[in-house]
Amino acid sequence: MKEKVLEAILKLIKPRAIITLIMFITAAYLFIVGKKIDPYLSAIISSLMTYYFAEKTIKNNKKEV
Repeated sequence: MKEKVLEAILKLIKPRAIITLIMFITAAYLFIVGKKIDPYLSAIISSLMTYYFAEKTIKNNKKEV
């Protein structure tokens, strides 16, 4: 159990994860405050979401095969 928690924390420390979290937090903040999200930021965030969901789906499909 401790190994899984430690592994999850180590994955969050990676630069790719930090940049993604910053983008999602920024979008959430702008949404909560009620400001309009720039189309460029919206495109980047939707691309990141697509990438992560597709990556997880591909990994799950490989495990099944």
